[in-house]
Parts: sequence; structure tokens; C-alpha cells
Amino acid sequence: MNYNNPQQRSAVLWCYVLYSLLFCAFCYIFLWKVQGGMLGMAQHILSHGQTIYFPPVGALVLTVVLWLLQLLLNTIVRLRGEWYAFSFFPSFVFLTALTYADSTLYTGASIVPVKVGVPMVLVLYFLLAFILRGTAPFTSQRGYGWEVRLLLPNAVIMMLSCILTCSFSYTEKELHNQVEIEYAIANGDYRKALTVGKYSPRANQATTALRAVAMAKEGVLGDKLFNYPQEYGAEGLLLNRADSLRMLYAPDSLYFMLGAYPSARTTTALMFLQWLDKSEAQRKPLAKDYLLAALLLERKLPEFVEELNQIQEISDSIDYPRYYQEALVLYRHRFRPELPYHNVIQETNYEDYQSAMRQGEDDHQSKNLAGEDFGTTYWWYYDFGNKKNEE
Repeated sequence: MNYNNPQQRSAVLWCYVLYSLLFCAFCYIFLWKVQGGMLGMAQHILSHGQTIYFPPVGALVLTVVLWLLQLLLNTIVRLRGEWYAFSFFPSFVFLTALTYADSTLYTGASIVPVKVGVPMVLVLYFLLAFILRGTAPFTSQRGYGWEVRLLLPNAVIMMLSCILTCSFSYTEKELHNQVEIEYAIANGDYRKALTVGKYSPRANQATTALRAVAMAKEGVLGDKLFNYPQEYGAEGLLLNRADSLRMLYAPDSLYFMLGAYPSARTTTALMFLQWLDKSEAQRKPLAKDYLLAALLLERKLPEFVEELNQIQEISDSIDYPRYYQEALVLYRHRFRPELPYHNVIQETNYEDYQSAMRQGEDDHQSKNLAGEDFGTTYWWYYDFGNKKNEE
């Protein structure tokens, strides 16, 4: 399509600049804010942990490269006018390929669709581009509103390309949360780590363990543990050392913090933490917090009270963390009424919890009714939380 009028040529140039800026803005935000953590994980895996990825800088470099790729390829296909935005499609394809892989990257499973799909899509693109460059959606350049007729096809193409990129890129929320938490912990920002995915109803085991690390570092493990989903019991406190290759936060850092590594004899997280508690030469201060958390997660209230009493004799005068208070109240009501611990506020809350439970006609309804107001209490976890370790 030829534009001989100076006003039209100016408008066309402005259109090209506009969509180039839109493309660069989308790429930068997408690579930094949406996929920055995943790209960091990919680089960590591919470099075997030898290099560090900085999302803002990496996003800028990749955006420039993708924009230059568009300029280079468009010198070949020479898409103009209404089809100009289609010249960005190969860059969108490579952007999608960059952000397609998930945590299985190190096995090569995520690469197979990219190796097969990208060449096929690019071949189809070039065939279609060479056909389109000699056509136009409209032939008349006269009359009011020709600028709109120029902008509209480009806008539709750009929007569809962005939607397809977002659709085919890896956006599984649990893994994105995990990677973002790993970055926060690596930077020593434990408070930020505890805000990532805070209201998400599910979390994978690594995310659960990473949150425990952040809580332990902040000294709030006993206050915030059940503010988050706990689907794995005590196993959710520890990281698998075999995952070192695909994690930004090395599992060995956790075991260094605790004082020792699990052995073949300690087949469960609770066994390991109990063994570690007896090994005074190896145990570090945070190991006791982990053991108390593990006992709560496994619903072993008598053992929890015994461990807590060994630290300091249980007394009303001690200001225990929130979940220790709730556990002591529950233990007194269900195991040992003579326990010398009374907390007026928690007793009142526990009575309200019991009232909410009694309103349900069956266990499922009781779980839902009690969970509305008490879903983050230890009482609710003890009665209704994940019990797969007990089955």
C-alpha cells in the first residue's frame, strides 16, 4: 500500500513507532514482572548455578534483542501498512519459547515442544507474510477515517499476539510463587517472601518449606505457620536435597541453618528433627522451633507440650506465640484438664470455635462453618486439616 500524501506518510510512520513501543513495553513488563523468576530459574538450571539472572536487566536485554529481530526479519518480508504489526509475530514466537519451559527444564521435557513447534510456526509465518505483503484489507485511502482503518488491523494483530503469548507461556501460579519466594529469601527479604501468594489456597511442598524458612528467619514460625496452607504435614517443613539443581535457594542452606543433613535412618521429617534435637553438638537454635512446628503439624500434642515444657516450665506468665497458645488450650480441653495454663482470650475464642462446629449437621458442614472464621487457627487444622500422614 503506497502513501504518497505527506500527512499519510507521517501517520504511517507514527503508527510504526506506536506499535514498536507497545511491543517493547509488553515484552519488558512480561519478561520482568511475569516471567522474571522463571527465566532466573531457567538460567540457574542451564548454567548449573554458576550465573545469576537479574530480571530488570535481563528483561531489557531480551526486549532489545526481540525488537532488533523484528527489524531484521521485516527487511526480508517487508510488511507495511495494515499488516505491519504482523512483522512482530516471529519475535512473539521466540518470546513464547523463552517463557514456555517449567521446572522440568533440566530433564529436557519442556524443550521438546519448542524444538518442534517453533520451526513449524515460523515456516507458516513466512509463507503467510509473503502472501500478505502484497494485499491490504482496504484499497481506498480516501475519505475520513483512513487513519483508523490503518490502526485497527494492526491493533487486532498486536492484541492477538499478546494473548497467544500469555496463553502458551508457562503461568502455573504455584511454581511462580515458589520462584518469587526463593528470590526474596536469597535477597534476605523474608517479609516479602511471606507476602507472595499469601491468599492462594494451595502451595506445592517446596513453597511450603520456603515459607517456613522465611518464618523461622523472622522468628514468627509459631505465630504464622497456619496462616498458610499446610497440606504436607511435617514433610512440608523440609526441602528435598535432590531438588538442588532446579532451585535458586539451595536446600543445603536450610540444613546448614538446622545444623545437620537427614540420614538414611531418619526417613521422615519428624524423625530427622527429633534425632537432631537429641544431637546437641549439631543442633542449632532454629532446630527447636522446627521440631515444635513439626509436632503441631503431625498433631502430636502430648509430645509438643512435653518439648515446650523442657524449654521452660509451662506457665500463664509466659507470652507464647499464637499457635503455641492455641495448642496448649486444645491440649487442656482434650487431653489434660489440669494443665496449669489458662488464657482468657484463647479460651473465649475456642468456645466460639466449638459453637461454630456444632452448627454443622455433618463433618463437612462443620468444617466449612468453622473454617469461615477459624480457618487459620490450629484448632481447625487439628480437626480438619490435611490428614494424609495419618491415613
